[in-house]
Amino acid sequence: MELFRLSSDDFASLIPLHLAYKSVINEDPPSETDPDALKDAVETGRMMFFVCLESGKPVGCCSVSITFSTFCYGPCGVFENFFILPEFRHRTRARPLCF
Repeated sequence: MELFRLSSDDFASLIPLHLAYKSVINEDPPSETDPDALKDAVETGRMMFFVCLESGKPVGCCSVSITFSTFCYGPCGVFENFFILPEFRHRTRARPLCF
């Protein structure tokens, strides 16, 4: 398994995972413009995504929303939207690598 920080160049690999995530949590799928807004957040540094690959296929992701912390008086991140495809969950080898 491989873990990497998603760049805007790799953004297309996130879309299938994002659609699966929305489906699993019973939320409406993104609108036509929602992926563009998400990509803009990545490109402008307001959000980061980390993606886990198995044999080159995206199987898990996590987003980090960038914010300002009054604790450290600087930027920090809030982890959100942890998702691993159901068929890749509960695998010991994925736990240390994927979120």
